[in-house]
Amino acid sequence: MAVYDTFILENIEDFENQEIVTVLRDLAPGKKKYNSAYAKIKMSLDPQKYPHTLFVRQGKGQLLKNTYSMDILSWINLIPEGL
Repeated sequence: MAVYDTFILENIEDFENQEIVTVLRDLAPGKKKYNSAYAKIKMSLDPQKYPHTLFVRQGKGQLLKNTYSMDILSWINLIPEGL
């Protein structure tokens, strides 16, 4: 079970069980702490529904007090192959 955070600018309830593309920031301790990548995720307001923990920040960086759960459907590489 990994721990991530992300920024969501809209109402968090609108994303319940929806597939969204967002930037995830890895909060695991170690050398790669705060490593960020785009991913397609499915999130839930229920902290136990999916295997990973997600902390959500609003537009100016305010951390929401609740924790959420998410499942990473796929990682997205935005750099075209060959570059």
